[in-house]
Amino acid sequence: MEIAITIPNDVFRRAEELARNLGISVNDLYARALNSFLDLHCEDEITRNLNEVYSRVDSSLDPVIMQMQLTALDEEDW
Repeated sequence: MEIAITIPNDVFRRAEELARNLGISVNDLYARALNSFLDLHCEDEITRNLNEVYSRVDSSLDPVIMQMQLTALDEEDW
């Protein structure tokens, strides 16, 4: 897909330089950058959805299992 965007000149120059240093096209650089940005923000949505699911389910540890875990650990000096 082809689009037209407006970005500050200094950002464009830095992008051109980075693309050249990486040996990729500026178009590829922009696509990768946007993809990374979307992935970062989609994680927020995934986390929000998981938090909603887990808010409806008791996820507390069974007291017997917790005690077993505590007794299984050796004491350490900190």
